[in-house]
Amino acid sequence: MSDPFSTQQSKSFDVQDVTLTTYSGREIKLNQMWTQIDIYEDIFNNCMTGQLLIKDHQNLILNGPICGRETLKVQFKTPGRTSNTKEFYCYKIGPRTPETNEQSVFYTLSFVSKEFITSQQTKVSKFYEGKINEIVENIFKDYMGGSKLNAAACMHDQKFIIPYWSPLTAINWLASRAVDQENTENCNWLFYETLDGFEFTSLSKLMKEPATSAPDSFLESLSRGVSNFFGGSKKGKYSDYAYFPKKDRAAERDKEREFKNMERFILQAQFNTMEKIDSGMYASHLLTHDIVRKKYEHFTYNYNNQFGANDTLEDNPLVARGNDELSDKEWSHYKFYPKHKLMHDEKDDNDKIQTWALSRNSQMQQAEAIRFNFTVPGDSERRVGQVVNLTIPNFLSPSQPGQNWYDKYLVGDYLISSIRHSISKENYEMNIEVIRDSLPKPLPDSSGPFAGVAQTVEDFFRNPASGP
Repeated sequence: MSDPFSTQQSKSFDVQDVTLTTYSGREIKLNQMWTQIDIYEDIFNNCMTGQLLIKDHQNLILNGPICGRETLKVQFKTPGRTSNTKEFYCYKIGPRTPETNEQSVFYTLSFVSKEFITSQQTKVSKFYEGKINEIVENIFKDYMGGSKLNAAACMHDQKFIIPYWSPLTAINWLASRAVDQENTENCNWLFYETLDGFEFTSLSKLMKEPATSAPDSFLESLSRGVSNFFGGSKKGKYSDYAYFPKKDRAAERDKEREFKNMERFILQAQFNTMEKIDSGMYASHLLTHDIVRKKYEHFTYNYNNQFGANDTLEDNPLVARGNDELSDKEWSHYKFYPKHKLMHDEKDDNDKIQTWALSRNSQMQQAEAIRFNFTVPGDSERRVGQVVNLTIPNFLSPSQPGQNWYDKYLVGDYLISSIRHSISKENYEMNIEVIRDSLPKPLPDSSGPFAGVAQTVEDFFRNPASGP
């Protein structure tokens, strides 16, 4: 009997169908011709994209023909998971490179969701009234032909005239003005696509969801073992991924760790004070001018005072609470906005810019203040917008006294912002980017001695209660 925890099985997958349909309706099965499939999900992009590398020995570009008007159906899964099926629009053929024997040629087909092409070909010119999520749902259904949209409820009834914009341009503009119905401080709304469909929701709403771990499957026994093996998320379940430095890896193969261990780990961003000052994350000032009543108003944003009003991943801000010289400098970022109270409505301020402009500007930047990128074995049910729990080492020498082996500011929950599903004939892996807007432990207000108990990685996993 084969080992159920082998690396090969933990990375096993099944590409069930790769079919290209030409503009004339001819179906071409590419199951024996494709060599690499890359599918990209990103919460900061409206639609999914990807590339398909083909080894073509039938000259399909001539005999198909392939001319940038094809649809591509891709169906794949990992064992114990539901199957993913998605149709894309192929819009570009890459450079063609002959094989050494000159009997076949390599080229790449670039593809995108069909809804993106529909949006490019359509313009919205219409008056809308109601909550922003209802307007987005109407635009999506009427102009993009979409049916799979999950839209969270927004605050405020508003009136808008969309002036010959593409559907996606209109939706993104509306997202910038959306305010959460459950928590009016959540102003960081996005419209994006996953393999399950489209989402219109706020980053804060995503961040307050419990961390999602892999469901029981052929790895059920592994998952149950790992629930005690890892430190665990403050929002439930166990750590999804961990990075083990080579010095802490066991001499013998540890198959549980292999499945959950990050590969090609890169810390892309962690604090950029100059950039965040200039862009208004810490502090900003808004001046509004009512052009009818000749009245102006001032509004300010203070990060330290506002932190915790909107939903965040962790409980502590990115600055020390009692040692913050950044949040009170409101003129570091300035906005001016002309308006008038009678715009579209005789009774109310339709735009309500003071309720969202400064908060959204800061919250969108907070979300990417800490950013990781790493590679793990493929999981066909992993999605952008999910919360995962990570365990990160501190990369200190073992001889350093008084330090835990993990980094107390980097462990904890993160939001998946992008995934590249990368599938070859031999392997399926995911390149994942995660982001975070807060810290699990508070930054110290003043200098002091190192705190904590000296501990090795092995001690940590023998005693999860002592973890982060």
